[in-house]
Amino acid sequence: MANEPKIVIEHFHASFDGKPVLRGLNLQVFPRERLALIGPAGGGKSTLLRSLNRMNDLAADFARQGRILVDGVDILGPHIDIALLRRRLGMVTPMPNPLPCSVEENITLTLKMAGIRDAHRVVERLETGLKNVHLWEEVKDRLAQPALHLNNRQQQLLCLARVLALEPEVLLLDKPCSGLDPVAANRFEDVLADLKSRYTIILATNDSKQAARASDRTALIMAGELVEWGSTHDLFFNPANAATKAYITGRF
Repeated sequence: MANEPKIVIEHFHASFDGKPVLRGLNLQVFPRERLALIGPAGGGKSTLLRSLNRMNDLAADFARQGRILVDGVDILGPHIDIALLRRRLGMVTPMPNPLPCSVEENITLTLKMAGIRDAHRVVERLETGLKNVHLWEEVKDRLAQPALHLNNRQQQLLCLARVLALEPEVLLLDKPCSGLDPVAANRFEDVLADLKSRYTIILATNDSKQAARASDRTALIMAGELVEWGSTHDLFFNPANAATKAYITGRF
């Protein structure tokens, strides 16, 4: 693990319509690290993820304070290229959201919108993206078919492949398995295991067991505050905070 963090969150506050959602978060994420965000629903995990690629800026009643540094640059500054930022920090949402077009076009149109139009590069990234998520063999003969005809697991993997095709540096995964059955969720986790050596991954999940399986470090966020964070093993087996122990043992 590199010594310099990829992402530094400093004294970060977030609110909607004047109601606090995140309160003074301080957190670091290192290159090629898998960080899980756990905590009760409504505690601020999704708000934090959406703040990292500034999706919350689309809400008129959203307000924030503090800093978020990516490679030492404050991404909340006024001169940040938001489109580029969202390619660098690609997000997968809780429910699959494929475009209403073919499997192939879900990726090729996204690439062209990002300014990647060279036919060879587009085809290469299409195939590489689908192979990286273990979906190529399932859809290589169905590329012209509507993406909405795929099952939920395939649609979610397609959405991940669409993000990977843009060659991001960080993957922001907002409860990506919430709409999947346990078998499909396990297969999705297998894909994440293959990706961990190439990407910095931040996974928000309501499933503590998934966090234990699929992360290197874990942060517990409750009522908008960072309760505890550290190595996943230590947090689950030797938590320093009584609230952490209560949450992971189901006594909260």
